[in-house]
Amino acid sequence: MSRVTNFFALMLVMLPCSLFAAGDGNPLVGFWQHESEPVVIEFLLENDLAQGLVASHTKKPEVVGESLFRDIRYDDSNKLWTGRIYVLQLGSEKDVNITLTSDDQFVMTVKIGFFTKTVIWNKVSTPVISSVNS
Repeated sequence: MSRVTNFFALMLVMLPCSLFAAGDGNPLVGFWQHESEPVVIEFLLENDLAQGLVASHTKKPEVVGESLFRDIRYDDSNKLWTGRIYVLQLGSEKDVNITLTSDDQFVMTVKIGFFTKTVIWNKVSTPVISSVNS
């Protein structure tokens, strides 16, 4: 094989690896910090769905590693992500909508009965919790 052919063969092998490492282009993949609580989650891709695990929680370290967001998928018709979130206070899962407001911020909305809860999450580079407004 020529050098050019070897180079292109190597690039074909490496390109898919770099795409998967980048989170398949899913903007939710990475670490996100709750705007007013000392918790960071990490979104990972699993079978084309995003899963959000607790990466750090200052007040409740026992929940680190637990699944918070589950089966998050993009709904192209509504231009938002939908799935399930575990609500610790209720001890059950609820439907959740996630809207990306910028590359580094999303708004999560959960309806419980007649009430709607909206929470802002900001993208961070590590699971280390920075100061939050309590």
